[in-house]
Amino acid sequence: GTQSDFTFTLHNEIAGTEFIAGNPFMTHIDIQQFLALNPEVSAVRIDRQNGSSTIITLIDGVLAGTNGIETSIAPMQSFFASATVTSRTLNVYYSETMLKQEPTASAAQNLKQLSGTATQLKKGMMQISLTVSGQTSGCLLYQSGNAKNSAANGEDVYYMYDSEIAANAAIYSITDKKALAIQKFNNLNKIGLGMTVRNGKQGTMTLKYNSSWRNWILIDKLTDKKYTLTGNSLKITVDNLSSNSNRFYLQKQ
Repeated sequence: GTQSDFTFTLHNEIAGTEFIAGNPFMTHIDIQQFLALNPEVSAVRIDRQNGSSTIITLIDGVLAGTNGIETSIAPMQSFFASATVTSRTLNVYYSETMLKQEPTASAAQNLKQLSGTATQLKKGMMQISLTVSGQTSGCLLYQSGNAKNSAANGEDVYYMYDSEIAANAAIYSITDKKALAIQKFNNLNKIGLGMTVRNGKQGTMTLKYNSSWRNWILIDKLTDKKYTLTGNSLKITVDNLSSNSNRFYLQKQ
């Protein structure tokens, strides 16, 4: 390739799927192009200035995010790359074809505010977010006829937890005792949700979905409350917030 096409090997001391990477260019990287040209990278995590984060993947060639969608990585910005296999190294390919000119900050902000709406969710998708003291983290579920029900490398994206810059709280789905940020499944009847809480005793949980989730309900085992999934979204206040792996779950009726 040209001088601007190169592969960089990321290293971890311990084998895992989460690697810290960066944009070495002085121009934005198009995330859709970056993921398309890096089949060994299943997702990227972008941390926002307010402590919130979003994990973005390609589903059937379209960007999908756990907490809204960022479409690009800023010049010199660091990000997390999720590998499709557990390893101590990850090869990341950078190319001029990934670069894009971004609009002004105000126009970009308007785009971001539009990106997380339920109308943009593909059929079968659900976006679940947890907001505590202004910081939001989320996870994504996707019903797909081609998916496995078990946790699978390359198909699902493991929850990326970085203790140094982690948000006040995080939410993820649980399958095979694994915490997943993005979970594809075929025909499960029950999906457990877990939370990691660092700060805060109260939060807001928001579910965004479409008609493919009509016959599911959300259950809070602590309060015995059941929530039906009507409309395109559900928002509930979560009291007595603490780290757990079994308080909330989704049940198919």
